[in-house]
Amino acid sequence: MVCSAEKYTKSIVPTDINNMAVDHKIRSPIQPSTEKADAVLPSFWWSLPFLLAAFIQGLPIAGDLQVQGVRWAETIDLSTHTRATSMGYENTIVLALFWGGLYLLSVSMVWRFLRAEMLLRFWPFLLIIVFMIVSLIWSSYPAKIVVNIVHNSGVFAIAYAAAYRYRQYPKILLTHLGLVLGLNLALHAIAVFYIPSFAIQLDGRWCGLTTNANTLGSIGFIALWANGAVLGFTRKKMFKIHLLFFILAAFILVGTQSMTSIISSLVALGSTYILKSYFQNRQNRRIRSGWLSLAFIVVAVMVLLALTTGLSNWSALVGRSNNISGREAIWLSAFDLIANAPLLGYGFDSNANANEISGMVHSSYHNGFLDLAVRGGLLSLFLLMILLLRWFRRLGRTSDLQISFLTCFLPFIFASMFYNLTEVTFFSARNILWITLLVIVISPEILLKQKL
Repeated sequence: MVCSAEKYTKSIVPTDINNMAVDHKIRSPIQPSTEKADAVLPSFWWSLPFLLAAFIQGLPIAGDLQVQGVRWAETIDLSTHTRATSMGYENTIVLALFWGGLYLLSVSMVWRFLRAEMLLRFWPFLLIIVFMIVSLIWSSYPAKIVVNIVHNSGVFAIAYAAAYRYRQYPKILLTHLGLVLGLNLALHAIAVFYIPSFAIQLDGRWCGLTTNANTLGSIGFIALWANGAVLGFTRKKMFKIHLLFFILAAFILVGTQSMTSIISSLVALGSTYILKSYFQNRQNRRIRSGWLSLAFIVVAVMVLLALTTGLSNWSALVGRSNNISGREAIWLSAFDLIANAPLLGYGFDSNANANEISGMVHSSYHNGFLDLAVRGGLLSLFLLMILLLRWFRRLGRTSDLQISFLTCFLPFIFASMFYNLTEVTFFSARNILWITLLVIVISPEILLKQKL
């Protein structure tokens, strides 16, 4: 009887304690809520909408290519005004079907696992959506606001699904993003060499298949950062492919001559390697903390000097005109608008209402902070800052996974802030920089919820 009991005990107790520990680590502590999800769709499908959104950046899937030619300022103003004030129904059937399909796919994956208590973790984002709805009251373009509400809500679903996929694997997010955007840039590079009349502006700047060199520069910025970070973190398979896409992204950035994108990519890459070295060499942390603090102080002093002595005196250092390619006048008009409606702004109608009131015609105000303040007031800008600060607070611990998130993504957030000094991505729903930022911000909240 003793022998049989011993045999029975052996049959149900694992003999390899190490395997049992490994199995325990795999199945807990961060997997329970996704076991149901993975039973519905393979994990890859959770990231598919995000990767498709990244791949089509700048591609003319809803319109014909335009030959680059001379355009008078009046013509540009008229086309910009028409685009800003129109309801946006023309030539958008393909785009509506594409993005609508991504939104529906993402919602179908996350709706049964998303609870009210989880949504409330993103209350700053939800409040801005509420501001969008409220701005229907005073905007003259309610249809455009409804479209923006749909896009921002749908993009949130895309980012949430991708965050589920990458919540434990930040380096896989970098890998996938680097490969997908590398393929995207390859198409633009082919256009530059084989159809230059479409892909090169008259001033010599490359725009590829996009409509603007700065748009191509933003794609090059995030591709250079993602592939460069992968090269710094691993030497495993596909190393040569990432190296090729890294070189291609650098090549594209030089061709676009987009100084904002070039400097942002350098900021992202440089801070990535600094943080990587900082966390890997903890015995020298005090010394490295000193250098890191000194770097931030230098940047802060430069920004302060630029604001006090005039940005026009500094723009020449980065190869731009004294009025920063015409942005200075646009920023001044944005300040005037904010002064007249400081709290709630003029509505999330793609600046159509603000342009009508001010008499100026801009697709954006070429500064993400000012643009958001014009659309949603200083309250929206304040809520965005809270959203980012909450992300940093969630990662203010010392686990290896949280350190991995900080090393991979804090440089991107810092570089995105810099990028938005002269361009606009905040709540530009279909911009890959904004979607990636949302994925990064959402991921730690999912991890925290699963640990509770």
